[in-house]
Amino acid sequence: MDKKNKTAFVLCLLYLGFIAGASLTAVPPLKIEIPNLDKAMHVALYIPLGFLLSLLKIFSGFFLNFFLPLGFGSLYGAILELLQHFVPGRTPSWGDEIANILGMGIGLGFGFLVKFLTHKESFPRM
Repeated sequence: MDKKNKTAFVLCLLYLGFIAGASLTAVPPLKIEIPNLDKAMHVALYIPLGFLLSLLKIFSGFFLNFFLPLGFGSLYGAILELLQHFVPGRTPSWGDEIANILGMGIGLGFGFLVKFLTHKESFPRM
Protein backbone atom coordinates (compact mmCIF):
# COMPACT_ATOMS: atom_id res chain seq x y z
CA MET A 1 0.00 0.00 0.00
CA ASP A 2 1.55 3.32 -1.06
CA LYS A 3 1.58 6.49 1.04
CA LYS A 4 -1.45 8.08 -0.69
CA ASN A 5 -3.50 4.92 -0.19
CA LYS A 6 -2.50 4.72 3.49
CA THR A 7 -3.48 8.35 4.00
CA ALA A 8 -6.85 7.81 2.30
CA PHE A 9 -7.41 4.68 4.41
CA VAL A 10 -6.68 6.51 7.69
CA LEU A 11 -8.93 9.41 6.66
CA CYS A 12 -11.71 6.92 5.86
CA LEU A 13 -11.38 5.32 9.28
CA LEU A 14 -11.44 8.69 11.03
CA TYR A 15 -14.46 9.81 9.03
CA LEU A 16 -16.28 6.54 9.75
CA GLY A 17 -15.77 7.29 13.45
CA PHE A 18 -17.08 10.82 12.96
CA ILE A 19 -20.22 9.51 11.23
CA ALA A 20 -20.77 6.96 14.01
CA GLY A 21 -20.42 9.66 16.65
CA ALA A 22 -22.80 11.99 14.83
CA SER A 23 -25.33 9.22 14.17
CA LEU A 24 -25.34 7.71 17.64
CA THR A 25 -25.45 10.87 19.73
CA ALA A 26 -28.74 11.92 21.26
CA VAL A 27 -29.81 15.33 19.97
CA PRO A 28 -32.63 17.56 21.19
CA PRO A 29 -35.43 18.17 18.69
CA LEU A 30 -35.23 21.37 16.64
CA LYS A 31 -37.60 24.16 17.60
CA ILE A 32 -38.10 25.07 13.95
CA GLU A 33 -39.30 22.34 11.60
CA ILE A 34 -37.48 22.47 8.26
CA PRO A 35 -38.85 19.93 5.76
CA ASN A 36 -36.34 17.24 4.74
CA LEU A 37 -33.46 18.85 6.66
CA ASP A 38 -32.67 15.46 8.20
CA LYS A 39 -32.40 13.81 4.77
CA ALA A 40 -30.20 16.63 3.42
CA MET A 41 -27.91 16.23 6.43
CA HIS A 42 -27.60 12.48 5.76
CA VAL A 43 -26.72 13.10 2.11
CA ALA A 44 -24.17 15.76 3.11
CA LEU A 45 -22.65 13.48 5.77
CA TYR A 46 -22.08 10.60 3.35
CA ILE A 47 -20.74 12.56 0.34
CA PRO A 48 -17.26 12.93 1.94
CA LEU A 49 -17.23 9.22 2.83
CA GLY A 50 -17.97 8.29 -0.78
CA PHE A 51 -15.25 10.65 -1.97
CA LEU A 52 -12.69 9.25 0.49
CA LEU A 53 -13.55 5.67 -0.46
CA SER A 54 -13.10 6.56 -4.14
CA LEU A 55 -9.48 7.51 -3.36
CA LEU A 56 -8.61 4.00 -2.17
CA LYS A 57 -6.93 1.82 -4.78
CA ILE A 58 -7.83 -1.62 -3.52
CA PHE A 59 -9.38 -3.16 -6.62
CA SER A 60 -8.97 -2.74 -10.35
CA GLY A 61 -11.90 -1.91 -12.56
CA PHE A 62 -14.77 0.52 -12.22
CA PHE A 63 -17.32 -2.04 -11.04
CA LEU A 64 -15.35 -3.10 -7.96
CA ASN A 65 -14.11 0.42 -7.20
CA PHE A 66 -17.63 1.87 -7.32
CA PHE A 67 -20.10 -0.77 -6.20
CA LEU A 68 -18.10 -2.36 -3.38
CA PRO A 69 -17.54 0.98 -1.60
CA LEU A 70 -21.19 1.87 -2.29
CA GLY A 71 -22.26 -1.42 -0.72
CA PHE A 72 -19.91 -0.94 2.23
CA GLY A 73 -21.18 2.59 2.88
CA SER A 74 -24.77 1.43 2.56
CA LEU A 75 -24.23 -1.42 5.01
CA TYR A 76 -22.41 0.88 7.44
CA GLY A 77 -25.27 3.39 7.28
CA ALA A 78 -27.85 0.63 7.78
CA ILE A 79 -26.05 -0.69 10.86
CA LEU A 80 -25.90 2.82 12.34
CA GLU A 81 -29.60 3.34 11.57
CA LEU A 82 -30.44 0.11 13.42
CA LEU A 83 -28.25 1.10 16.37
CA GLN A 84 -30.15 4.39 16.63
CA HIS A 85 -33.05 2.34 17.99
CA PHE A 86 -31.08 2.10 21.25
CA VAL A 87 -30.16 5.80 21.46
CA PRO A 88 -32.63 8.03 23.33
CA GLY A 89 -34.09 10.68 21.04
CA ARG A 90 -32.99 8.90 17.84
CA THR A 91 -35.17 6.78 15.57
CA PRO A 92 -34.08 4.60 12.64
CA SER A 93 -35.51 5.49 9.24
CA TRP A 94 -35.43 3.87 5.80
CA GLY A 95 -35.52 7.37 4.34
CA ASP A 96 -32.28 8.18 6.14
CA GLU A 97 -30.68 5.03 4.71
CA ILE A 98 -31.74 5.99 1.19
CA ALA A 99 -30.22 9.44 1.78
CA ASN A 100 -27.00 7.76 2.99
CA ILE A 101 -26.81 5.70 -0.22
CA LEU A 102 -27.49 8.79 -2.34
CA GLY A 103 -24.70 10.69 -0.56
CA MET A 104 -22.30 7.76 -1.04
CA GLY A 105 -23.12 7.62 -4.75
CA ILE A 106 -22.60 11.36 -5.19
CA GLY A 107 -19.30 11.24 -3.30
CA LEU A 108 -18.03 8.25 -5.29
CA GLY A 109 -19.10 9.87 -8.55
CA PHE A 110 -17.36 13.10 -7.60
CA GLY A 111 -14.21 11.18 -6.66
CA PHE A 112 -14.13 9.35 -9.98
CA LEU A 113 -14.74 12.61 -11.85
CA VAL A 114 -11.77 14.19 -10.05
CA LYS A 115 -9.62 11.15 -10.90
CA PHE A 116 -10.67 11.37 -14.55
CA LEU A 117 -9.99 15.11 -14.81
CA THR A 118 -6.60 14.89 -13.09
CA HIS A 119 -5.36 11.80 -14.93
CA LYS A 120 -1.91 12.67 -16.28
CA GLU A 121 -1.41 9.88 -18.81
CA SER A 122 -2.74 10.34 -22.31
CA PHE A 123 -5.64 8.12 -23.28
CA PRO A 124 -5.27 5.91 -26.36
CA ARG A 125 -7.22 7.08 -29.38
CA MET A 126 -9.80 4.83 -30.90
